[in-house]
Amino acid sequence: MGSDLLAIQVENLSHFYAKRCALSNIYLSVRQGNIFGLVGPNGSGKSTLFKIFATLLFPTDGSAKIFAFDVVKRPEEIRKRIGVVFQSPAIDKKLTVWENLLLQGHLYGLRGRHLRTQIENLCARMELKDRIAEMAETLSGGLLRRLDLARSLMHAPRLLLLDEPTNGLDPLARKEIWQLLELLKMEGTTICLSTHFLEEADRCDEISFLHQGNVVASGTPTGLKRSQGETISLRCSNPPRLKALIEEKFRATSVITGDEVRLERANGAEFVPTLAAAFSDMVDSITVGKPNLEDLYIRVTGSRFSGEKHA
Repeated sequence: MGSDLLAIQVENLSHFYAKRCALSNIYLSVRQGNIFGLVGPNGSGKSTLFKIFATLLFPTDGSAKIFAFDVVKRPEEIRKRIGVVFQSPAIDKKLTVWENLLLQGHLYGLRGRHLRTQIENLCARMELKDRIAEMAETLSGGLLRRLDLARSLMHAPRLLLLDEPTNGLDPLARKEIWQLLELLKMEGTTICLSTHFLEEADRCDEISFLHQGNVVASGTPTGLKRSQGETISLRCSNPPRLKALIEEKFRATSVITGDEVRLERANGAEFVPTLAAAFSDMVDSITVGKPNLEDLYIRVTGSRFSGEKHA
């Protein structure tokens, strides 16, 4: 893929906090005009990589380029071309909606009629027109996120970076934010977001799964799911013993998640009677389903998609 078609290009990137490795030998690319997802549980390295894209951190090793500008050598050129929305809204809650956007416009050198028109257009798009004179502290979480998006778009960036953009929002607000993101994509804005919601990962054009600082899978959500067989889950009281017996008897790779042993199999439903007959005295239940992104994550990492740490 030509570099002129890429909004982001990362090669052999690593980052350390003192002696702790947060990112290890990362390779990924983001096509212009796509919605790209950095997907992983808390502690996987998403926020560290996001900060590098936003030129707030420099990589310890390797390189990251935004529109062919190196984040270390040309951060000032990158900042002209990106809009950034952090997990916590970067809004002054003691200012009105209009004043927040006015301040952001001034930071990017916008003045006069052009600035006023830009604010009015963004408020209309973000459905903030009726709130334009209200103090930001009076807005709901969903409206604050809309204001934060409007703020990030004041200078018409080519790339929008969103760190967990719907975290803490109710389902309706999350749906509305995604409608806005898809509209921005249609208008040509490239979007790179981090998320720990697998249903959001499914809405991206392409994704990269991060696990403990490593990229463990990349591709389109549909392609990644099609790369798997059907998922068979066997619930029992002794998963380690069942796992060992399955691997011994059928030479099948399996993983333990809680009180289940899970394995992939082409035409998995046809294999269920064989498993049921072989382990009827051990298994409480057997289910089979079409693969999803969590099944992929379990297969490549051996663990469920969850976590509490931040990186």
